[in-house]
Amino acid sequence: MLETQVLRLNRSRLRHLKEGEYCLCLEPLSLKSKHLERLLPGAWIDLGGQLPELQIRRDGRKVARVHPASEGWYVGECVEEEPDLAERKRVLLEGRIAVLPAERAMPGERIELPPSVFEQILLCRGEEPVAVAALARCSEGYGLQIRERCDG
Repeated sequence: MLETQVLRLNRSRLRHLKEGEYCLCLEPLSLKSKHLERLLPGAWIDLGGQLPELQIRRDGRKVARVHPASEGWYVGECVEEEPDLAERKRVLLEGRIAVLPAERAMPGERIELPPSVFEQILLCRGEEPVAVAALARCSEGYGLQIRERCDG
């Protein structure tokens, strides 16, 4: 029961990020515009053979990479980058996982993530929520399975 409440709170916070807040995200996904309409419950987005890069993002910009370690995840060096831009006829989806307090977004900080956060990844086009997805391992690598649409 408590875990369900925590997941709902996290999802609400991810939908309503405030300017300047840090967010743990998957690296942005680039999809063809026409494929955005096909993101219905049960659909899959193939992510390839390797786990997508985890990033800390703020206001649409990558701030730091997050690296796996045997005892959790660690924030790497800060890398202020320009916002990602979509190519023509493509859209970028940001896979938001969790909101982080500023003190947890510093290099060398350890981030503990319960496995359940990877079952509620909010895919956003800019600030507009599009779908909720779950990260899954499949025979060819990794993928996101769409659980529900957010935009009707």
